Amino acid sequence: MDYMEAIARLNGMQKDELETEFKSAEGERDGSADILKRIVGSVFSASKEIKVEELYRVVINGEKPLEDYGSFWEADGGYVTLCSDPITPFLDNEIKEGSVATLITYRKAVYENPLGLMLQGFPENSSVFNILEKDGLSENGKENYLAICSFIRKELENCKPGCVFIENVKSALEDGAPSDAYCYSISGAEYCAFKPDYAKIYYRPTSSILCRLVSADEDEVKIEPLMHNSSTISDGAEIEYDDFGEVGNFTFEMADYR
Repeated sequence: MDYMEAIARLNGMQKDELETEFKSAEGERDGSADILKRIVGSVFSASKEIKVEELYRVVINGEKPLEDYGSFWEADGGYVTLCSDPITPFLDNEIKEGSVATLITYRKAVYENPLGLMLQGFPENSSVFNILEKDGLSENGKENYLAICSFIRKELENCKPGCVFIENVKSALEDGAPSDAYCYSISGAEYCAFKPDYAKIYYRPTSSILCRLVSADEDEVKIEPLMHNSSTISDGAEIEYDDFGEVGNFTFEMADYR
């Protein structure tokens, strides 16, 4: 929606009508596209710089390491979704203890930062509201904006990456103009979804660990590393791996990433 049109609409919204819309959409994460279009489509879209230096992804590829460069960028619904910690991807993919998977690390490769469409909008203490108020956002409009953002955050807590609710929110905010990247958080986990060609401008896969999951919970993941790339991961080059041997288990603790 046009920026000034969105401000005018937010200013004119009645709280009781908005609450009715929330109740209609609450829990309807698989079929609320029309309702979300009315709710989320009432706000302006905004992007932020993604400054995360390392992002992670878990890929299930049997018990063989990834050898094809394209498999590091395999998209789901046009986007590759990366996470700011290496623990959440194991939980999201519901990897069972004893199963083998590949943990990939993507590192920032350039100084510039990509821009990602914010699915959850600005927080209440954002300095952006000073600008919005100068552009005509009223106190009622601000409260309505924050209420919509709060609704999105609440519903996201029941989602996983790629769920219909996320796709519907993204679609409503894009309003027909697909973004190259979007970002959101669920239970403290930060997600960034990129169109592969856009991600390749800013990030490089640097570490590929074929591993067996020993244990996983919300606080830590313990893996038994099996193989690790011993060469640079780049397009057109053969990716070589070394056997880890008897090195013991690796433990990733959530406290190190939040």
